[in-house]
Amino acid sequence: MHVDEYQTTEVTCSTFALYSSSLTKLVDQALAVVESGDIDQAMNKRWEFLEKLESNFNH
Repeated sequence: MHVDEYQTTEVTCSTFALYSSSLTKLVDQALAVVESGDIDQAMNKRWEFLEKLESNFNH
């Protein structure tokens, strides 16, 4: 591996660490809504968060 590859890997791991608690909270909330059968108005916010997460990992 070259230095650039190590740096990219380090940035990816650091970014994941920053997002992991928020992602866990988001998934837990979404699962609770699905299990309850309720319509969740906050689902759009969850999708926005997931899109931001994806865009950070696809750089």
